[in-house]
Amino acid sequence: MTPSFPIHADCISVGYDNKVILRDLTFRAEAGALTVLIGPNGCGKSTLLKAIARVLPLKAGQVMLDQQNVHLTPTRKMAQTLAFLPQGPVAPEGLSVRELVAQGRFPHQSLLRQWSHEDARVVEKALAQTNLSDLADRPLMDLSGGQRQRAWIAMVLAQDTPAILLDEPTAFLDLKIQVDLLALLRTIAHEENRTVVVVLHDLNIAASFADRMVMLRNGAVHADGPVHKVFTSANLEAVFDLESSILTDPRTRRPVCVPHCASLALQAGEA
Repeated sequence: MTPSFPIHADCISVGYDNKVILRDLTFRAEAGALTVLIGPNGCGKSTLLKAIARVLPLKAGQVMLDQQNVHLTPTRKMAQTLAFLPQGPVAPEGLSVRELVAQGRFPHQSLLRQWSHEDARVVEKALAQTNLSDLADRPLMDLSGGQRQRAWIAMVLAQDTPAILLDEPTAFLDLKIQVDLLALLRTIAHEENRTVVVVLHDLNIAASFADRMVMLRNGAVHADGPVHKVFTSANLEAVFDLESSILTDPRTRRPVCVPHCASLALQAGEA
C-alpha cells in the first residue's frame, strides 16, 4: 500500500525577524506512523513544528495538511485537524487537571454544540491513557513537573485530531513514563491512522519508537527515512559530532547508540 502523507511542508523558509532558521526545507509526515525529529540544539526542530502549526509565518514555501494550505485554513478547522503541544506551555491559574484536559474539546464546540457526553467520554479516555484519572480533580499547580506534562499531553489527546505535533513531550518524565507515553503515541498512530510528529532529545528513545526518523542539521534535513537507514554512526557523527557504534537490540531488533569515549577505552585497555 502506498503511504499517505497528510503533512507536507514544501520548500519552506522560516525564521525570527531577519534570521532564517529553516531554508528551502521540504518535510513530510506519514499517516499511521510515528515520525520523530532529532538534531542538535538550534537546528530548527521546534521551528519546523511551529511552522506546520502556523505559530510562525513562512518566509517562503507552503505547508499542506490534508491538501489544504494551513496558513489559509480557518482557525477552528485547523484546531479540529491538528493539535500542537509546544515546549513549556502555561495554563491559567486555578485549573484542575480535568479542566485543563477539557480545554482540548473547545475546537469541537460551538453555539449549536455545547458540552456533550461524547466530550466527557473523550476527556476521561485521555485521562486514563496518561494515567491521570486518580489526579483529575487535583489543582494543576499542585502536581509535579512530570505530572503536569502528562496533563498537557492528555489535553492534546482530548483534542482528538487526525494530526498531532509534540515538541519534547517527554521532558521532566521518568524513563518508564517516557517509554509508556511513546508506546501510547505509536499505538494511537498505528491503530487510529493518525499522523504523529514528535521532537525528541534522547537518541536511543527516539530510535526505539520511531517509524520514520528525520534528522535535522543547520536548518536542513540531513537524513529522512526508516530508522535503520537514518540512525547510523556516519549520520550521528555528521550531525551531532558524536563518534559511536550502533548495535542492534537482540529483542526488538532496534538500533542502539553506544557513544565512544577515549578515556573509557583507555581504562578498558588498562584493565
